[in-house]
Amino acid sequence: MKKVIKFGLSRKIVANMTTEGWSAPHACIIYEYDVTKLLEVIKDINRERSIKNRITLNTVMLKIIAEGMRICPEMNGHIKYNRILAGGKVTLYDNVDITIPFFLSRSETLAVTIKNVESKSLSQLQDEINDIFRRLKNTNVNQAMYEVALSDTLRELRHFHIIKALGRFIGFALEGGYARLLRGKEKREYNKIPASDRLTVDDLKQGTITVSNLGTLKGTTGICTILELIPPQISAYAISSVEDKPVVDRDGNIKAAKVLTVTGVIDHRALDAGAGLPLVRYARRLFNHPEVLKEYL
Repeated sequence: MKKVIKFGLSRKIVANMTTEGWSAPHACIIYEYDVTKLLEVIKDINRERSIKNRITLNTVMLKIIAEGMRICPEMNGHIKYNRILAGGKVTLYDNVDITIPFFLSRSETLAVTIKNVESKSLSQLQDEINDIFRRLKNTNVNQAMYEVALSDTLRELRHFHIIKALGRFIGFALEGGYARLLRGKEKREYNKIPASDRLTVDDLKQGTITVSNLGTLKGTTGICTILELIPPQISAYAISSVEDKPVVDRDGNIKAAKVLTVTGVIDHRALDAGAGLPLVRYARRLFNHPEVLKEYL
């Protein structure tokens, strides 16, 4: 006997966005970094901090990537491309708004955007991530994602993408009660929760770059070998788990090290693979001299 599993709202949104993303040609590069010294510095930073306020490796990597966007500003942007006319343009942003997928279950994620990461200290960034987890507990995920999808559809309509918008409206109508959206009194009570205590459409809007962290999936090892672009973004990163590996130092000696693998992907219509090299060099310098991190606290 076969079992048919219908897409829920979360899966529909992810499927739609990733399908659009794969219409763009990808260039993907995988880097391995020795983060042995970095982890020691993070450990030293956290000695004087409470457990809930400790700086995580994930937070440090978000800050490093945001700083890297200053060095590689051409990677922090959105693309608009017309296949028929074979022309396009890229809008670059000064602010680095990083979209992070939060894993809710084995089959469900919620992408939340942290704004202006480049201007935040490590402490401020960690506090904001902790606050996202707090607000997530008060958030009805189906309702929040439905409101985001509806907002995106209305935007498509304003840009005269009639067929695309109509298809989405029909999809919303067919979704109906299947998504178990809030209604009546239940919805009114939910709307009374202050925006400061739950995630809203503003928190779930598209950022300028996406960073996924496989290390947050407990028990997960291995690396991300390919990564989706989320349109209209032109770059994305995936951070894998730290693993113990042998590395060769500058003197040719083999030593044990803590190795972090980072996967970077770009939209090849907008960029060439070399666009991210200054960020790679910056990261390597920082990992070799991680005490610089203390300046970001």
